[in-house]
Amino acid sequence: MTQLEAARAEGEARVLALRGTSVRLEPRRLPRTAEIFARAAIAAFGKSQGALDARREAALAPIEVAVHGVRPDPERVAKFRTVCAVRTPAEHLPLSYPECLFLGPMAEAVLSPAFPFSPFGLIHMGQGIEQYRPIRTDETLDLLCRLAEMRVTDKGYESDFSIEVRAAGELAWRGVTTILSRNAATRGRKERGSRVAPAPEAGDGFQATRIEAPENTGRRYAAASDDWNPHHLTWWTARPVGYKRPIAHGMWTLARTLAEIEGDRPFGVPTWVEASFKRPIFLPGEVELRVRDESGRLAYHPAFQFEVREPKSGAPHMVGGVRPI
Repeated sequence: MTQLEAARAEGEARVLALRGTSVRLEPRRLPRTAEIFARAAIAAFGKSQGALDARREAALAPIEVAVHGVRPDPERVAKFRTVCAVRTPAEHLPLSYPECLFLGPMAEAVLSPAFPFSPFGLIHMGQGIEQYRPIRTDETLDLLCRLAEMRVTDKGYESDFSIEVRAAGELAWRGVTTILSRNAATRGRKERGSRVAPAPEAGDGFQATRIEAPENTGRRYAAASDDWNPHHLTWWTARPVGYKRPIAHGMWTLARTLAEIEGDRPFGVPTWVEASFKRPIFLPGEVELRVRDESGRLAYHPAFQFEVREPKSGAPHMVGGVRPI
């Protein structure tokens, strides 16, 4: 059972109907970082974080952003492979790299008047990936980003964006990006007061590896992904948005984890990945990656459970898994 399925089973999440008029955008060009921030300042006007009145809730609508003819930038792909320590063949995009292509399309969706929350303060809570076939680095791709579901949780409003990559009309890769617009209670809650899940005991089948996250990890991953959010860059850009030090991108944590696992045992296709981001990794830092092989009889198509934790306290930064579809 996934984290979302467990939350629904316990009655913690209420799914909202998207009954409003559908919005479809097909931008001719995608915005860069400076333009995204400038437009976000305008889009935030009149919108709140983590709260909707009855009128806005009734007007919730599907949003689609389609972009055609995208070619991955070889230089950025190379930087991604380096900062995430990817060891798979260079002629194919790393498993999680296609998510980087959706910074612009997702920005267009979030900056749309149809999106009900302020673009400031959104938190990446989880990422799902389904890869149906390897994607060559030189392929021309069509992207589709779609607001698929919205729900109310005890932390605020979660939005699932379905993201799809097609090559020559064929679905090659699909993901679900979950973002949270926190309610007032969650924004005021001290992180240190939240519960810490205990680390698995030794001998439970998990193999542990220490991974270093240097101080420049955020800047290096930003150069690869084009995600230049200030809390990832330096201490002086992170402090105005509430962090004492820069924090690693959640997707760097996932990409680095997948690279560590796949370097020793390549995944098959089709493959499913799910990750839930729990706590930020402050830079510089060191984390413990714990991996348990759950392939069983499917040795030809590996399956794993993984956790990234703070080495001393056992506090979780990310948990997830890989399995065949």
